[in-house]
Amino acid sequence: MVFIIDIPRADAGRSSSPTKLTPFGEELCYFLGAQGMDGNLIRSLQNYDFSETAPYGFVHSMSANLVFLFSLQLCVGIVKTL
Repeated sequence: MVFIIDIPRADAGRSSSPTKLTPFGEELCYFLGAQGMDGNLIRSLQNYDFSETAPYGFVHSMSANLVFLFSLQLCVGIVKTL
């Protein structure tokens, strides 16, 4: 089963800063990162207004190996920035 949610772009006149993601948006970003999606694509989601997704959750599952690899990538990325 698939549900499609149309998430509009954030108002250009509202602010130049990225919008705050709802828990739905944050979990979507985590899932896309774990799937190996490009970081620029994931960061671009901050240009969208997720406010209407506040009452919803993003439910997904990943294999333990995928979660381990994604956690390792995050650690390597943090170490590189230090």
